Amino acid sequence: MAFSVNTNQGAFLALQSLSNTNSQLATTQNRISTGLEVASVRDDSATFLIAQNQRSDLAGINAARSSLDRAQSTLDVATDAAEAIDDLLIEAREIAVQVQDSGLDSASVSSLNNDFGAIVSQIDSIVGQAEFNGTNLINGSGQNLDAITGVNRAGTISRISVGGQDLTTAGATATAASVTVDGDVTINSGGGATDIVDETSAGTAVASFDANVRNNTDFLQAIVDNGLDTDGVIAVDANGNATGLDFANSGATFTDGGAGVNDTVAFSFGTTTFTLTTNDTTVAPSGGLADADTAGNITNVAVTGTAQVVADVTNGVTLTDVTLNSIDFNTADSRNAAVQVVDNFRSQLSTVLSTLGSSSQQISLQSEFASNLSDSIEVGIGNLVDADLSREAASLQALQVQQQLGLQAAGIANQAPGSILALFR
Repeated sequence: MAFSVNTNQGAFLALQSLSNTNSQLATTQNRISTGLEVASVRDDSATFLIAQNQRSDLAGINAARSSLDRAQSTLDVATDAAEAIDDLLIEAREIAVQVQDSGLDSASVSSLNNDFGAIVSQIDSIVGQAEFNGTNLINGSGQNLDAITGVNRAGTISRISVGGQDLTTAGATATAASVTVDGDVTINSGGGATDIVDETSAGTAVASFDANVRNNTDFLQAIVDNGLDTDGVIAVDANGNATGLDFANSGATFTDGGAGVNDTVAFSFGTTTFTLTTNDTTVAPSGGLADADTAGNITNVAVTGTAQVVADVTNGVTLTDVTLNSIDFNTADSRNAAVQVVDNFRSQLSTVLSTLGSSSQQISLQSEFASNLSDSIEVGIGNLVDADLSREAASLQALQVQQQLGLQAAGIANQAPGSILALFR
């Protein structure tokens, strides 16, 4: 082997080995400090990119979980409020039934009316406070709940939507209850074309009531909407809007009682039979209406059975006018409608509670799935990029020993040229 002071092959080899050891040691120390075997694209580009895609998916899932958590909280607030309202309505129904006692004096009725009004105010107070993160699902404001459940690689976002409800005491959900109608209602036809019975037409019924009932389209529309016009007495336009009464084209039954006997026109609304009765005890006017009074008036309308439509035909009070906050026990019609209105409100509330409950369960299940999916993806990412620290610890010990030995070997190799001096002594 030739001796040279210009070239020290042994030192070169020792330094290369030491440099390699230092590089491996730096890699191991980096894995130990970060816990990652693949920390950047320089470590393993394919694995790193796969892990990054999974991290992107995980970020979307975490955002969806946050959305679901907010939705769950919003639903919890709305559900708690609706349950509290249901409890109050049970109390309201007790009062509404109690006030039907005909033996109560006016002071007792007023006291019950105050108690009922306090419950109504409390319901509206609860509805107004049932808000979370700016969303109130039960105040009838049209706010809906829209929760993100996830997003796929194509960017398609999946959602769970819950429609807002109206649980205010003035809301439409508190209307259209049923009321029993009994007794006689006076109808004044005024003679002429508005008469119901026209003796000059061989006992046939003409087309309309007088304006008091004929033009009461709220009353007529309520009957149409509830499907109670079984005889086809009510005329409707092409849009299904009630326009008036039409006996000429209906299945109403006309009965001519003859001289001195009242004539009748009978027709049915569901289970209710309305019988229009003339007064045959008066002198016939010149127009030939033998069974009307001297002014040509049909003097009473006998109503039999139970109606699911109107409390007072004469005053035009329809059920669509009766909301929970309009109940006043000092008014007979309102007092009589109270139980039905409360029951209708509770029926609507039951539907709302069912909707809120099922939506809450759906969001809870979706949230649980998102949590499990998030955990699975995190484990998957860990399997791809996490370092085996027990192996890295063993490797660290070995590399540190190799480093020390490499340093000693480099030192020994660096001393080799000095031995040439002995040749020149």
